[in-house]
Amino acid sequence: MHIDHGGIVLQNEADVEMRIITPLLQGAPYLGIPEPFIKPKKYLAPTPFNRKAGLTSGGFPDFSVWMRSFPVLIVEAKPPDVPAAVGYHEAQMYAAYLNQNYPTGINPAHFIFATNGSEFMVGYWDCKPILTGSVIDLLPQSTVTAEFQRLCSRQVLDEFAHKCLLASK
Repeated sequence: MHIDHGGIVLQNEADVEMRIITPLLQGAPYLGIPEPFIKPKKYLAPTPFNRKAGLTSGGFPDFSVWMRSFPVLIVEAKPPDVPAAVGYHEAQMYAAYLNQNYPTGINPAHFIFATNGSEFMVGYWDCKPILTGSVIDLLPQSTVTAEFQRLCSRQVLDEFAHKCLLASK
């Protein structure tokens, strides 16, 4: 599964989810996360965000990746005309909300990924993005893709989930 960088015109959030996020999450040249670990937005109950948080009602992350029964990666898609930074901020809010369900010091919703199909941001729930760039640069074996994998590949996510499991015993 690869991102088709040639001539794609992304028109809406669903296009970003199907043509960019799904290949990035599942594709072997990218994160290589098996489909059963990836949950769609309807998997989680809506969050009770309030107007101070910038939202008027509850919301869902577009995807969450679960390993060892922990939500370790929160993924937010935005339509092409909305900055990826908006999605990154929303994913951070979802992660903070999910992390409240665990004891102090165990914050499984640690990794964040957001994209609008042209730009992307990767980081952690409690800080500014660690890696930002253009989706067009996420090519198999590229330096940008290698850095993306170093931050949140399947192995990295699973190792983090294992640490959460040990800390929760």
